[in-house]
Amino acid sequence: LHLPFGYGVAATLPADPPGLRNLLTSLRGLLEPLAATRYILVPNGNDHVAAQEDLSLVLRTANELFDDAEFVHGHYPMLIEAIRQELPEGGHAYRQAGLPRLEGELRSSQRSHVLAGVLSTRMWIKQRYQQCEDLLARYAEPLAAWAHLLRLENGEPGRGSSDQALLRQAWKLLLQNAPHDSICGCSIDQVHEEMRPRFDRCQQIADTVLYESQRYIADLASGPGGTSVVVFNSEGGPRTDFCSVRLPLQDAGAASGKLPASLVDDAGRRVPLQLLERGLRSPMDPRERVIAGFVAAEVPGYGYRAYRVEYGETRQETRDRRREIGNEFFRVTADAADGTLTVEDRRTGAVLSGLNRFVDGGDRGDEYTYCPPETDELVDRPSKPPQVRVIERGPARWTLEVVQTYSLPSGLTENRDARSPQR
Repeated sequence: LHLPFGYGVAATLPADPPGLRNLLTSLRGLLEPLAATRYILVPNGNDHVAAQEDLSLVLRTANELFDDAEFVHGHYPMLIEAIRQELPEGGHAYRQAGLPRLEGELRSSQRSHVLAGVLSTRMWIKQRYQQCEDLLARYAEPLAAWAHLLRLENGEPGRGSSDQALLRQAWKLLLQNAPHDSICGCSIDQVHEEMRPRFDRCQQIADTVLYESQRYIADLASGPGGTSVVVFNSEGGPRTDFCSVRLPLQDAGAASGKLPASLVDDAGRRVPLQLLERGLRSPMDPRERVIAGFVAAEVPGYGYRAYRVEYGETRQETRDRRREIGNEFFRVTADAADGTLTVEDRRTGAVLSGLNRFVDGGDRGDEYTYCPPETDELVDRPSKPPQVRVIERGPARWTLEVVQTYSLPSGLTENRDARSPQR
């Protein structure tokens, strides 16, 4: 349904007949030319507006005032069904009905305040919300259901009811951060500060449910003896991706050569480990731990792949000042002058240059709307040559680090028409 003038065009309908006639006539003149069928949607209500108590009386008056229109108090599903019934084949044959097919960006600020600028307001809110939603929907819930079914299959008491209650509470906390003035980030500071503990509590609950579920499944999947690593894939199809895992050295006094060196799956395929960090210790366990990275290949959808850890010699990779990394698929090079990246697809020969360029412009708008200054100054190059180096190169991952420094205006001029000359 298209709401060309927003969802509050009839926030409150006047009860007096002359005022009601004028408003409905005006709305009809605006909406009727844009309607594809004989049905016109007139939303009643708006943000921070109580339900109109005399709406039934007002609709009765409206039907008495207009002979060529019928006013019905309904809801969106009711309207959609009515429109479908009027169109050929229930709306599936839209071309026969003379309806255009619309593709691409379906939002427009031409007639109403879409306020798309809120998408970049207080970005941390959007990021935390997406992280929590993914954690619940893609990891905690499916793995909790999986572990529950395995417990029942093994004749053990299930944890379905307790996990369900915990996950329900986590969703409740997350949805308390979903009202549009909250998720858009356009309210007062205190509103958004109170969102932080809700995100934290939601994530803590989901992490705990996920950990317990993964641990139960991993114990069943691991082979006898030794150290095992189990990789889960909660998506619908096979997945190949980079993973990291925290592993202990083989024994408390291990020297070089006792580090985890590789993983071996059930088919005997060896996967090399890349040492990412070492020197980690726990007060509960004196053994040194390391963080190692590897590529888990073709982990089945809604499944797992179990590996056995093998210890041995590992080669320590050193950092270097090269400006290029690559593999059999791509080569990535950093420009020595501006830090932009050039990516070459080694399979097709296609080359894309000028990537990862940062462009900074002024903004004199507010939390809802981006508004560039009348005299804007765009900064698109660093103020000094970038520092480029390869900080990781190993069997699992190569990482190219580009450090850049920009000289940016400190704010706006006093009249807010341009960016400040101060840096």
